[in-house]
Amino acid sequence: MDDECMICPQDLRAYNEGRLIFKWYTLTDYTDINDIMDEFKEFVKEKAGYIPEEWMIADYSDCPNFGEYPDYDKIQEYMDILNDSTIDADAYKIYMSWMGSGTSKEDFEERYMGEWDSFEDYIYELEGHEIDEKLGDLSYYFDWEKYADAMEQDYYVEDGHVFLAQ
Repeated sequence: MDDECMICPQDLRAYNEGRLIFKWYTLTDYTDINDIMDEFKEFVKEKAGYIPEEWMIADYSDCPNFGEYPDYDKIQEYMDILNDSTIDADAYKIYMSWMGSGTSKEDFEERYMGEWDSFEDYIYELEGHEIDEKLGDLSYYFDWEKYADAMEQDYYVEDGHVFLAQ
């Protein structure tokens, strides 16, 4: 995924008065969600002359939808993941889109198996040597495609990323 994850806070007072005051923020440009919200408050103060008391997240781009009135701790956790070089941010975006915003980093780490060219490649790496040993020369006749198809029901696969569905 090449797009940047962005959120769009919007001032509710202005919205209720029939005006739109909002601004897009790229999450990877910040390390703390509170910095974004403080910057948004200053933005509204410049545009409308007051510090907003209420706001909503009006839209999301290339990241999970945490809702209009999100748990900011969940957005912070997501930002931490995006800024963590040890975690595949693309895989985490896929995972959050699949599981929803109610999941956690620990859930992701338990379920994420990695990235392969195909699910069949994943299954072969996972079980290939064991099956080859058991079948010996007969392993040449083993249908890996059908076996992978049967196994895939226990997994979620998107763009080569494999997640345990159980």
